[in-house]
Amino acid sequence: MQQLFEWLGESDEHLLIKSCVFHYEFEFIHPFRDGNGRIGRLWQSVILIAHNPIFGILPTESIIRDHQEAYYEAIESSTRAGECTVFIEFMLARILEAIEKVGNEVGSKVGNEYGNAFAKLTENQQTIINSMKANPKVSAVMLAEIVGISKRKVEENVAKLKMMGLVERVGGTRGYWEVRV
Repeated sequence: MQQLFEWLGESDEHLLIKSCVFHYEFEFIHPFRDGNGRIGRLWQSVILIAHNPIFGILPTESIIRDHQEAYYEAIESSTRAGECTVFIEFMLARILEAIEKVGNEVGSKVGNEYGNAFAKLTENQQTIINSMKANPKVSAVMLAEIVGISKRKVEENVAKLKMMGLVERVGGTRGYWEVRV
């Protein structure tokens, strides 16, 4: 399990893929006497929510329940093959199905949620977000110049925006900003 969590933290795979691999590997390791499926699906949801808060309102668990036989077949097929491609494809299809099932309801709810969140931000935070949209590779130093506050204050505001799930840094210091508003 420790190696699996280390891989989760170090892997450069997209979080959608990482969530599926983690889920499968958790099931393969089977660390508990009972409840491994529920815990594996819970971990996948946690990983997905870290990628995008939208996943917190998707009924992924109920869709898996509706496809329970195929879920177990995907796990078994991946185990026989010695790699989890079949399971990844199955789970990505179920995630897409969950998104389609909720459809416009999610779009309007999340759009309103983010719209309301943006309206509640300080002027500096709104300027930071708009600057990140205009230039996803903008640095804290550049943001400090644009906003007219110290680099430290920019970093504090960015930390708050990250905690709110409105922005995410992809790729470390040489990466870019992903804005969700």
